[in-house]
Amino acid sequence: MNAPEVSVVMPVFNAAPFIREAVESVLGQTLRNFELIIIDDGSTDESWRIIQSIRDERIHSFQNEKNLGAGKTKNRGIENARGEFIAFLDADDIAMPERLETQAAFLKARSEIDLVATASDVISSDRIVLNCPLREEMDPVRLKTGLLFDNPIIQSSVMLRRASLKGAAFRSEYEPAEDYDLWVRLSQSARMVILAGVLVHYRSHAHGISSRRRGQMRDVVLKIVREQLGRLQLLPSDEQLQMHVDFQSGMTPAMESLPQTETWLKTICEANERHQIYDPIVLEKIIHERWTAFSGAAERIQRGRAPWRRFARGLRNLLLPAKSNVENNV
Repeated sequence: MNAPEVSVVMPVFNAAPFIREAVESVLGQTLRNFELIIIDDGSTDESWRIIQSIRDERIHSFQNEKNLGAGKTKNRGIENARGEFIAFLDADDIAMPERLETQAAFLKARSEIDLVATASDVISSDRIVLNCPLREEMDPVRLKTGLLFDNPIIQSSVMLRRASLKGAAFRSEYEPAEDYDLWVRLSQSARMVILAGVLVHYRSHAHGISSRRRGQMRDVVLKIVREQLGRLQLLPSDEQLQMHVDFQSGMTPAMESLPQTETWLKTICEANERHQIYDPIVLEKIIHERWTAFSGAAERIQRGRAPWRRFARGLRNLLLPAKSNVENNV
């Protein structure tokens, strides 16, 4: 049997209200040469029965004997994938018809790119559009640097070269942010981009992981951020790590916290100057953009503008000698 061009991996756990719609969105793709690997992770609702009721020769379904978690379930899907490219789609999300064709064509045309993600609309349980995030393209350098501050990659929008994984896998101990962990590790050697076009509808609902495991998500994100800062030989205190995550998440800061945050961001830039992990110009730009919004949120523009101007001048002077070294830092 000829191998499919794309293997779509769909992990499922108690997704009965949404699974049929998710599967049908894959079966309706304009690209026809794909396989859909569905792994039910010990669902206790009707998910497995619904999966079995959908007949299509491109579907390969598996059922874990017990609940193993998202990481091991997706790894099982990857292990069974035969396609040159692997795409992911969660069982409560929806792929637009041209998604696989667009991403596969992009990867075939751009042999230097290993992973391509896209923008996504956020929809409710009944498909009402809740949010249209900023549709910003990110090149490999900006994306690698941006991961230090957040995870802009929607897992359900990802397509990557199977060969680029090189044995890397999702790690269960990083759930429910195991995708963020994998993207950070891949970014050290792989070239990844985000396209501005929306090709996926990401469903937000009360039973989603981000809603059910919010506290655990925060703890794991702290761990991932700490490890990234470790590559810069930084050992942040709990207070510095919390400042970083607050800055990362765009939380409205108190005015009195701005000087400490300013000092911490300068520390990051200085460490990067020494170790050259990230492109210094791109790092400066991302911090400038985020600081504008961050400080502006503190008592809005009038009171936030002064610390921003002072910080911007200091950071510009600090990084003035830096030269962009894009190729060597990817």
